[in-house]
Amino acid sequence: MCGISVSLSHDVPKPASSLTLNLLKNRGPDYYGHYYRPIQVVGAPGSIFKERELHLSLTSTVLALRGRHVTRQPLTSLSGSVLCWNGEVWKIGGNAVYGNDAEMLFTLLERPAASIDMASHLPQESATYGFESDLSFDQLAALRNFISIIGMVSGPYAFVYYDAVHKLLFYGRDVLGRRSLLWSHKASNDLVLSSVQDGDPESRWDEVDLDGIKVINLAFPYSAVSSDSQGTEENFRVLKVPWIDATNKTLKQFQLTKPFVSINVAVPHTAVPDLIASTPAVSKLLNVLTDSMILRLNTPPDTFKSSNASLKGAEIAILFSGGLDCTVLALLANEILKEDKVVDLLNVAFENPRKVAAARKVRDSTNPEDVDDPLDPYSICPDRMTAIRTLEELQSLCPRRQWRLITINVSHQEYTSHGLTIKTLMYPHATEMDLSISSALYFASRGSGVVYPSADQYTTSARVLFSGLGADELFGGYLRHKQAFSRQGYTGLIEELQLDMSRLGKRNLGRDDRVMSHWGHETRYPYLDEQVVDWAMQVPVWEKCGFGQPEGEELGPEKKVLRLLAWRLGLRGVAKEKKRAIQFGACTAKMKQGKTKGTQSVE
Repeated sequence: MCGISVSLSHDVPKPASSLTLNLLKNRGPDYYGHYYRPIQVVGAPGSIFKERELHLSLTSTVLALRGRHVTRQPLTSLSGSVLCWNGEVWKIGGNAVYGNDAEMLFTLLERPAASIDMASHLPQESATYGFESDLSFDQLAALRNFISIIGMVSGPYAFVYYDAVHKLLFYGRDVLGRRSLLWSHKASNDLVLSSVQDGDPESRWDEVDLDGIKVINLAFPYSAVSSDSQGTEENFRVLKVPWIDATNKTLKQFQLTKPFVSINVAVPHTAVPDLIASTPAVSKLLNVLTDSMILRLNTPPDTFKSSNASLKGAEIAILFSGGLDCTVLALLANEILKEDKVVDLLNVAFENPRKVAAARKVRDSTNPEDVDDPLDPYSICPDRMTAIRTLEELQSLCPRRQWRLITINVSHQEYTSHGLTIKTLMYPHATEMDLSISSALYFASRGSGVVYPSADQYTTSARVLFSGLGADELFGGYLRHKQAFSRQGYTGLIEELQLDMSRLGKRNLGRDDRVMSHWGHETRYPYLDEQVVDWAMQVPVWEKCGFGQPEGEELGPEKKVLRLLAWRLGLRGVAKEKKRAIQFGACTAKMKQGKTKGTQSVE
């Protein structure tokens, strides 16, 4: 996992600001590198500049997780090409990748086009989205080469790649948006790309769109200038290699095929069979989710050190509410890891003055004799109670595993003191709901607390965190899914699930990556593995959700297939747990007194 900052500027080189660099170094504490090169270009049609010089500045920071050495970035070649890579290549062309993935990918990108077998990855139709009018023949060949390689990658990523031989600048994110990349087009018309932003009030930042990989031809980088700009305002012409659905029949040469299909829109016209533990979908989910966990557990860092000399270090940690999604991951990790490996379970709870006042009022009215006793503000958080209960269930099922529950208690004062940092990291997201969610993820991913039930202070040694994010969107875990089914049946439910998946990267994943990576940890999402997503999108909706079916076994209809999997694995209590959003479980919602709505902008 890495941090990226790249600028393409007109007047002078513009490397990352000191604040941006500090934020990037928090993401990647193992190495910091910078690369600069001037690029001679032709001015835009209608510009007063016939030729001019651009300044390409690339900065990377590295969190070393793959291979047995720290791979320095930006990666450079003798040709002058440069790669800033923030991602994980779990597979390429269907084959698992071990060792350092950034080095392997850069080697592939630097091979001549003729050495790559593109026949099986590119359609042969002549339609080309008009690229032939913007690129030379050699550049078109280089573009095909790039598409053939990046299109075979399975895993999360954000990157900037400069092909110096063909003067092409590529940048983008994976189709799900699991890694952050922001862009800012400043008043000077400079282009800035970065994993994080520094709060510069003169810059407007947005998430890089997930509709395709972006390309700038630095041989002829500009659109025509506007007639009222006196020939001085030159805007970069950004081309797009679009992501298209795998079932799209109108294939064109310069495009990327999504690694999963669109959601199955089939609606039953007769009664559907009940979704039960023996339904084949439950076994299939176990298979694809296990494969996803194996990939993500087979590449831990080679070294890790405990923050407490009396406690054994852990290679991995799980963001742990005690709920369904994260506990299934914990149990699968137990099946894969060696018995002597410790698993840290990170559970966060906040001192919420509003919640504390309400709890004290209830207690004092029902138990007047306790009115002078202090009230533990963290024990009243629902996720803390659930985590302790679920820990006991895991210990009962897996007695040989050392499960270490880290109770992370955040006082209101500490929450307030970190507010500016959290707001900077989550930007351009800027609502009260964004702040509530980001605050919980920020402190949880720090991994610093007390080992339950002892009083041992401890900060997780794990650099790799696991998150259950994605399960609700894939399998119908939100209240709005139940409401959609109530209003419009299966058709409404399918539309709501499709909407959730289409906006997951824009609404959640980039923000979450910026917030959680701040502590030098990488978060992995097993439910968002391409194979898991592809299967979940293909399976009929009634084999994922139990809406409209008898509940039985006390299991709710939300994420029914996952609940049945938990039940089959022995997690009987967890299988019954109701969905609870992190901001309510950790008590970060409505930290301020007074009426606030989640959609309101933060101050």
